[in-house]
Amino acid sequence: MAAFLTLALMSLFSPVASSAAPNTVHVSATDGSDQDGDGSTAKPYATLAHAVTQVSDGDTIALDSGTYREGGIFVRKSVTITEEPGATAVLDGSQVVSDWRQTGNAWTTSSSDFVRFCDVCTTNNDPSREGMAAYVEQVFYDGEPLTQVASADQVTDGTFYVYDPDPVTLQQPNDVSSGYNVKPHRGTAYVIGSDPNGHTVEIVEHARAVTLVSGGIVWDGVDVQRYSPVQRWDYDDPEIGTMTGGAMFVNQSAGSTVANSTFSYSAAGTAAEITTTENVTFKGNRVVNNGGVGFGINKSKNVTAENNLWSRNNLAGFITTNCGAYCTLSDTKITHSEGVRYASNTHDYSDVGYDHSDPEVESPYRLNGVWFDEGVVDSSIVNNSFINVGRTAIYDEVSSHNIIASNVVASSHEGIVISGSDHDQIWNNTVVDTVSPLIVREDTRYGGCNARAADGSCTAPEPWSRSRGLSWNTTNTSIYNNVFGQSSSRLARDPYRYSVIARFSAGTNGDGTRIGANEMVEGMDHNTYFRTSAEQPSYVIHWKTDEEQPGFNASTLADFTGSSTVTVPNAEVNGQDVVASRGSQDLFTELSDNAKNTGKNNLRARPGGRLDGTGTALPKDVATAIGEESDTPVNRGALVSVTWGAGGQAQANNASKTASSTGNTVGAQASSAAPDATATPDPSDAGSTTRGAGATAADNPGHAADSASAKGTAGRAVSLASLPTARVLAASALIGALFGSVLGVGVVRYRSGLRMRR
Repeated sequence: MAAFLTLALMSLFSPVASSAAPNTVHVSATDGSDQDGDGSTAKPYATLAHAVTQVSDGDTIALDSGTYREGGIFVRKSVTITEEPGATAVLDGSQVVSDWRQTGNAWTTSSSDFVRFCDVCTTNNDPSREGMAAYVEQVFYDGEPLTQVASADQVTDGTFYVYDPDPVTLQQPNDVSSGYNVKPHRGTAYVIGSDPNGHTVEIVEHARAVTLVSGGIVWDGVDVQRYSPVQRWDYDDPEIGTMTGGAMFVNQSAGSTVANSTFSYSAAGTAAEITTTENVTFKGNRVVNNGGVGFGINKSKNVTAENNLWSRNNLAGFITTNCGAYCTLSDTKITHSEGVRYASNTHDYSDVGYDHSDPEVESPYRLNGVWFDEGVVDSSIVNNSFINVGRTAIYDEVSSHNIIASNVVASSHEGIVISGSDHDQIWNNTVVDTVSPLIVREDTRYGGCNARAADGSCTAPEPWSRSRGLSWNTTNTSIYNNVFGQSSSRLARDPYRYSVIARFSAGTNGDGTRIGANEMVEGMDHNTYFRTSAEQPSYVIHWKTDEEQPGFNASTLADFTGSSTVTVPNAEVNGQDVVASRGSQDLFTELSDNAKNTGKNNLRARPGGRLDGTGTALPKDVATAIGEESDTPVNRGALVSVTWGAGGQAQANNASKTASSTGNTVGAQASSAAPDATATPDPSDAGSTTRGAGATAADNPGHAADSASAKGTAGRAVSLASLPTARVLAASALIGALFGSVLGVGVVRYRSGLRMRR
């Protein structure tokens, strides 16, 4: 028996040819040395940048507690980068500055050789429109960010100014597309209005933190914060090239995992970006307090983003409304990708101080939750939670064959928006206390083209969508088993503006093709339309069949099902039109008496209530996506949700790390009403068409150049990580069979390794 076991294990665990045994390389920001260290526990290295040059495929880099002030790191080996057990490691793009000269009530750095960032590198072709948001410099005072101002005479306590005698400029003023007048990498000084004596002042000196290149990399538990990438990918700095922009953390590693980390204070560019890769997992992370976009996926395949948390992004205050092609702001922006699974994530803006279910409130956080754009195909948005989202919680634009199912949206501006996407399946979502719960509309673009000449020829093709034959037309949409409930908001100056629960708006393409509600929708039934008053909203459904003709407004669901205007077969014959007070409704287990008090909601179907068991059976692909059974009647509304603990939450994974910025009650608004030019008795809202970000530089690994448009312990048991998966699974079976009955030891599959327990 012993001989057999020895031979079996030797065959399973023999090293792969030409591969050295994996080892752990230790790094300590406080006790290490890149010159004298050897990566051992006794003599660790000091920086991650040095450690990544000293490892082999399969190794682990373990960071001790500390702040690692470095950037521009490329990881070119298939390694695991994690923390020492019990440690908290932070990769930080700032440097502590202690040498200051006082002048009056301000303090100026003694050095005038700080990094020069590009302050005209915005997706907005006219950076001047963005105001101070375009300026990506950052200063932190005892850990808190100071506010940047435009001139030295504006500096007061809590603010700072950057003196730059030779700033980067545009070749043509207010026109990013004209190109840049490139300037030296360094040459700036800082002025602050807060006394630095006895305090810690940190100035950000790096644009990019890390780029993951080699396949199979694991990034687990290491936080990334305080970098200043610009929004664009094409500014070619004389020292760091195009690493100036796009994103703070860039992942091109196929088969990689990024987990249990916090990404915060990325100045303008995306905080964490996955691009031109495949088979990537992004889970258990917190993406919070960033200047612009939180998370992005571009030109990638089979990416899973699950159990993550988003909050307080767009801190810089970039324009998010009426901004056309450069309007790219979103917690998550996904473009040119397929097989994306976006599941069990939380977008929580409940404590930001603005009520986003009130359309009159101006807020810097009016950005989308998750946004599919320009050719996201065969993907899913499932089991997520969206609270007090400032713009659209779920936005699917010019994409194809996506599943949007079992999501919960509460107290937000817009729930689900479909625009120019075909074959979308919208099943079992719950949207409550939201200004516009559902919008389905046509996009005037068609055939994978962003702009056309007068003769109809395409002047701005989108290669990804065109190569896949996408129509960019809203057709074959199916809508079943959802609950749509609107907030009670209405505009005094325009009572029709938000008077509809579900809006279907027609459009005409540039080639003259007209697509109306009957062409957009393939099937819709078993949906519940909930309102606390028949007066507001005034209509259940707005159904527009032709852009040139008035739409049909159904005051009740009976009006809708009885209308000859609706030609979709059996549309809402099993629908529910529910008018009930919050206290008397029988739809949900619990609905708070105040729409802003989302923490007291329990939006599961109430046992014995109208939603309980009254939905139609799920299609197999939808059931698989949300983790439910198909071919049997289900409840209406969300069936599985991260809100109810399905799949866990990033907040729990990171409880011992950065303090959570989320809460349970939507805060009181802090601003006055925003202007709204819409004033029409027709509640249709075509809205402005928005597109992806601008073209990228070919030599930047972060993006391809052909775009024509805009602290858990998981993964640390890595003793078998270098073995092929088949060997690991075989080893699991063998050990279980041979050891289990003899030693009473159970074997648990644990990612790519094994753990043994008694």
